[in-house]
Amino acid sequence: MALIDSSQVGRKLRAVVRKGPATFRNIVYSWLGVWPVSPLAGADLERVPTYCISLRGSVAKRALIARQATTLGIRGLEFVDAVDARELDRARLSAANLLDDDARLRHHGRVLSRNEIACSLSHGRAYELIACRNHEVALILEDDALFVPARARRLRLADVPPGFDCVFLNAFLDREPPADHRHGMIYGDASYVGSSAAYLVSREGAAKLAAAHLPVIHAADGLLGRNLAAPAGSASSFRRDGARTVLESYLCYPECVLNGSAAHYHVSEVGSRLLDRAAARRA
Repeated sequence: MALIDSSQVGRKLRAVVRKGPATFRNIVYSWLGVWPVSPLAGADLERVPTYCISLRGSVAKRALIARQATTLGIRGLEFVDAVDARELDRARLSAANLLDDDARLRHHGRVLSRNEIACSLSHGRAYELIACRNHEVALILEDDALFVPARARRLRLADVPPGFDCVFLNAFLDREPPADHRHGMIYGDASYVGSSAAYLVSREGAAKLAAAHLPVIHAADGLLGRNLAAPAGSASSFRRDGARTVLESYLCYPECVLNGSAAHYHVSEVGSRLLDRAAARRA
């Protein structure tokens, strides 16, 4: 049975007051170590190859993702071993041209934390696998992902505009509902604030990201479009010195997959910081 860290109790209680019964439900499920889902029953996501980024030692999280996939009917789940931040050496990464702190400072005014570097490298592993295997479309998850089957069953890939690179199935937003409705559950990315918890990538999108993710300059969701000064309503974009890569990105609303950390199922400070940023933008 999963237990809540005592240092997190106050924050979780405040979240229940602020966000209501659903958050209390998530906390109870986290105590029990379960997340109930139901079959996707032939929905589009059921047939999409799925890559879950997870530390090799994250046994409980991997087990929960695997149980969800089995019940949902997702047949193509594969775990991608994440890079462990504790094993990173910033100087060695820079010497091997895997990290560019100078460019990061020019772009964002600060260097990346070890956790951010590890997360970005881990997503890069997924991009390389997907590009190498030439999937038409694939799903990338972080291991705290929690599916919402009733929404996932409604998602239709045919609603996504042709030529897409990325579709966020989880996204922190600066407004709800998001701006720029396209069709069905699909919206443009103008309201995207952050999150790399769950997203679809096309063959072309995976190739772009695989080619551009090294050396690491951005956090994982920064590479996907967070806080990169793209004009409102434009495609997500990321810059490197002398080059610009544009991602044709969209988002699904309401979200098909919850960020388990932000939903107070898993303990994480990253999700709460992004939520604070989204709330500040709305204000």
